[in-house]
Amino acid sequence: MSGIETVPRSILVAGVGNMFLHDDGFGPEVARAMATDAAMLRPGVHAVDYGIRGMHLAYDLLDRVDALILVDTVPAPRTGGGNGSARSHPAAEMSGAIRVLQVRSEDLQSNHDGGPPALDPHGMDPVAVLGRLTSLGGGVPLTFVVGCVPGDLSEGIGLSPAVAAAIPEALSAIGQLIEEITESLPAIRRNGSCAWESLAG
Repeated sequence: MSGIETVPRSILVAGVGNMFLHDDGFGPEVARAMATDAAMLRPGVHAVDYGIRGMHLAYDLLDRVDALILVDTVPAPRTGGGNGSARSHPAAEMSGAIRVLQVRSEDLQSNHDGGPPALDPHGMDPVAVLGRLTSLGGGVPLTFVVGCVPGDLSEGIGLSPAVAAAIPEALSAIGQLIEEITESLPAIRRNGSCAWESLAG
């Protein structure tokens, strides 16, 4: 034995979002699908539908979580199109696209006074949740986002067809992340070397 723990004590897959805003319910839907898949829930892996319960997620992250996979809606990638061009606003044409992102410390910095963003006990802002962990006595675990570009964030229940069809791809991406985190956690922690995009990118 090398003395380095290669298997995380816990990997938390957290589905976040508001199910009453159509595609914003993507994260909870994925978490519920994963929670019924025994093959994905290996020892140490937990899938939870947090919805908009940000404080609940914050306190669960204080309980020896080594790695966090957030499942949420995300913006479409920025492109080089000019102002007002179709390429500047690709969200509609990319609805249902899955993006895998790594969250780094610079992604959690406030754009205002340099402090962490406020944590609303009745809402869900993943950046605020992670930014407040230190003040709650914990630390930010190795964190990734498996996100889906939404097509409809208006009021109402139910995912749009493109986003609903993306659930299997999201589950596959989560499974791959779990494999790579489990096998490579010490190296990723040591040098941050991984092939995923940054949220700041």
